[in-house]
Amino acid sequence: MKKFSAKTISPGMALGKVNIISHKERVVERIDLEFFDEVSEEKERFLKACVDALKTLEFDRDKAALTDNKEAVDIFEAQMMILSDAGIHDAVLMFIGEERVNAEYALKVKTDALIERFLSFDDEAMRERATDIKDVAERLFDALLEGKKEASGDSEDDADIIEKENGSERSVICASDITPGEIMALDRDKIDGFVLSKGSSLSHAAIIIKGMGVPALIEAGEDFLKVADEADGKQIIVNADDGSIIIDPDKDELDKQTKIIEEKEKKSEDLKKLIDEKTVTKSGKKIGLFANIGSCEEAVLAKESGAEGIGLFRTEFIFMNKNDAPSEEEQFEIYKDILGIMKDKPVIIRTLDAGADKDIPYLEQKNEENPALGLRGIRLMFKYEDILRTQLRALYRASVYGDLGIMFPMISTKEEVEKLNKICEEVKDELKKEGAETANVNVGIMIETPAAALISDELAKMVSFFSIGTNDLTQYALGADRLNPDLASYTRANEEAILKLVEMSAKSAKDRGIKVGICGEMASDKMLAKTFIDMGIDDLSVSSNMILPFREYIRSLE
Repeated sequence: MKKFSAKTISPGMALGKVNIISHKERVVERIDLEFFDEVSEEKERFLKACVDALKTLEFDRDKAALTDNKEAVDIFEAQMMILSDAGIHDAVLMFIGEERVNAEYALKVKTDALIERFLSFDDEAMRERATDIKDVAERLFDALLEGKKEASGDSEDDADIIEKENGSERSVICASDITPGEIMALDRDKIDGFVLSKGSSLSHAAIIIKGMGVPALIEAGEDFLKVADEADGKQIIVNADDGSIIIDPDKDELDKQTKIIEEKEKKSEDLKKLIDEKTVTKSGKKIGLFANIGSCEEAVLAKESGAEGIGLFRTEFIFMNKNDAPSEEEQFEIYKDILGIMKDKPVIIRTLDAGADKDIPYLEQKNEENPALGLRGIRLMFKYEDILRTQLRALYRASVYGDLGIMFPMISTKEEVEKLNKICEEVKDELKKEGAETANVNVGIMIETPAAALISDELAKMVSFFSIGTNDLTQYALGADRLNPDLASYTRANEEAILKLVEMSAKSAKDRGIKVGICGEMASDKMLAKTFIDMGIDDLSVSSNMILPFREYIRSLE
């Protein structure tokens, strides 16, 4: 019996057989071409591979649609866009022609360079873009190989990159990492969970796994993978609620964990009864439970989890996944979809919060000694006002499809809010002149700097709502980097100074009659729920999987 710990990306517990997915290393050789005809043939091979690979993506997309996995559908459609990118096609074709080499080698050189570029970013979401490029490249390699086998009449499948044992029993998939395509190749009905030795919570694979609703852990480590490989086919217990893994449990441990799983399943079913209930204490004090999201897929999960609204939609993920800023139309469709998913429930969308740890490649951002104190949030958007205005145009156009709130990040002065209100009015006037329909939109700000909290009484006169971002508020108030593990003791959620700033901001909002919510780690702390209710906080914004347990807890309070 071996025990390990890992990071949760999808909660729950699972008991099944270890099912190892391993990857052979793909070896791509350079073949120099002597004749012009050979160069032309390689270009044709590559273009045919693009068509064939696109068909496999369409197949996986349609397969996902049949299982109502909207997350997977959106991801495969995004990968179809990558595969159809003329820039990638031109780069590979040009390399084949200039270097006079085989298509496989040209594809490897160009995609490796693109992957390396994305891996160089500090931001995890940008680094995960490399996984999508790699997944598309693997489909192209497979298509090139299949085309070569068809031409030679060789049907032997000796180049499988994925090796997996397909048993008849339910299993837990164990691997170093996994791609969306690999997930779709699995028999969904036989999968109880996933454990990855590497992985990322922001990857497309993670999003698909979350959509499947099975327990999943990442960053389990290489030692886990070695033990799992030796235990292939043996029992494994995955507790994605506390991040624990047990491989080959003894009878006592197995009986114990089986009982826990049964109790959790019953508890989960009981909690579902609260999906349509209000979040109110026994004495009648109400507080809204909203969800933090970063995509349309997460909006669906939030709604299914009983969220009373969206307290924070992080739009930076829309901007990070592109080589250029998304167009007004692209953004409009996304905002429209999210508002449509939530229907009449409030949706607060934060404008682009770039800078610091969120690097956007097409925005010129200098290396700063203190990036967290530098050009970030709304400060950066004032530098790129055209991007801000485009985003606001898309938001106001989408406002007719739901209950929209627009929120600006990193506010520290009244002058910033005055300027933003002026820009909003100008954008609305532009749209009106163009004949575009808009609805009433609540405009608010994040209170995440001590300066904003200290002048919150003045700021409350200028906006429709506050959202207190406790993560940044904590690090700025305490002068402690929240990403530095050595300073963890300085950033504990119940720090008295932070609560005073929260209370000050809440009082300012209440005195002015505007709404005030909290997002960030403090919002997820059950021990602070009563404190926030007594302060007059209107809503807490948490991850979707916490909504029902949190609702149950608050309903138990006096």
